[in-house]
Formats: sequence, structure tokens, C-alpha cells
Amino acid sequence: MQELTVKDMEELRDDIKMYLDLDRETSTRIQYWFSHISSVLEVVEDVLEVVEDALEGSNSSSNNLP
Repeated sequence: MQELTVKDMEELRDDIKMYLDLDRETSTRIQYWFSHISSVLEVVEDVLEVVEDALEGSNSSSNNLP
């Protein structure tokens, strides 16, 4: 899996916005972008879960300190 930086995500957002503005009259293109955006969101949600789990593990470890 390729890692995206904040700058990459901002560029992706701008690209999608530009193409949607160009393709607004074509529902097929809007559906195309929606499916890709949905895929990206799924990956982001997975990453957030991993980070939350790591934070919870870190918090419970620090709570067990003598």
C-alpha cells in the first residue's frame, strides 16, 4: 500500500474537485469519483482504527505504571 502525505491528500482532493466540476453533467463520471472516494475513505477508516487501538494500548500501559 502506498503511503499518502497530507500534501498528496490535498492534491487528490483538488483533482477530484476539478474533475467533478468538469464532469458535473455526466452522472457516470460522478459515480466513478464517488466509488474512488469511498475506497479512499475505507482506507482512512482502517488507519484510524489502527491508530485508536495503538492509543488505547498506550494509555492502558501508562495506567499500569507503578
